[in-house]
Amino acid sequence: MLKGSHPVTYNPKTEEPKSRNKGKPLAQPNKRPRRKYIKDTPHFAKLLSSTFPTLKPHEEEQRQQRQRQRQRQRQRQRQSKALEEMAAKRKSPVRTRNPDLIRGVGNPKAPSAVEKPPKFYPADDVKKPLLNKRKPKPTKLRASITPGTVLILLAGRFMGKRVVFLKQLTSGLLLVTGPFKINGVPLRRVNQSYVIATSTKVDISGVNVDKFDDKYFAKEVQKKKKKGEGEFFEAEKEDKKTLPDDKKEDQKAVDASLIKSIEGVPDLKAYLAARFSLKSGMKPHELVF
Repeated sequence: MLKGSHPVTYNPKTEEPKSRNKGKPLAQPNKRPRRKYIKDTPHFAKLLSSTFPTLKPHEEEQRQQRQRQRQRQRQRQRQSKALEEMAAKRKSPVRTRNPDLIRGVGNPKAPSAVEKPPKFYPADDVKKPLLNKRKPKPTKLRASITPGTVLILLAGRFMGKRVVFLKQLTSGLLLVTGPFKINGVPLRRVNQSYVIATSTKVDISGVNVDKFDDKYFAKEVQKKKKKGEGEFFEAEKEDKKTLPDDKKEDQKAVDASLIKSIEGVPDLKAYLAARFSLKSGMKPHELVF
């Protein structure tokens, strides 16, 4: 023991040397007493492992992906095993009503050859005709229009003329005539929307109109002639369209029988020859035709 030093004893609880006189640990020069931090607590290690995992984020994601793949593989193995067990238990194969569904049963149809798409497509869009399933209904004739009724034309070349109604065609149009010898209206087709039906009637029992239909009034398609270099510069006079002789004869036959019945009624010929027109002071909605 050095001269002038105090006797030193050890405390068994703290295992630190203490002075016998003062009961305090010996002061160590150049060293401060240690402070207590949060990392010294026993829960810090657990908190650190839960907050900051040891694996990096991409490594953790790869681990989870491998785990999912293993689960799917096990599921597939279980399913295939169950199917094998069911097939072993089943003695006879199941047959459906459709023989094409099972291989070797019936005569399945040969697969049709796949059409190759064309290499080239047209420069312009080719319009495909639309499918029209609508069936046209026959046009209903107005109750006021009956065979022999005198009609007033409201539109067209013969506007205001009075004509005699003969029959309704399959297209729904009305077949009328002047007659041509009285007012210049030939046999023609008229829409019933553009006529006024009058109360005057003509007897047409002697007129034969069986041969008249929509084809009778169809226009003849003429082929265009190609002009040469010499004809192109020469001004040629085009021939005027003339009515065929057979149509002229048909008009005369219809007019002949009609004029006989018209002349039997007084003032009827002058009535058909006069053109209908409105004068000042006349109110159309108050007129009785």
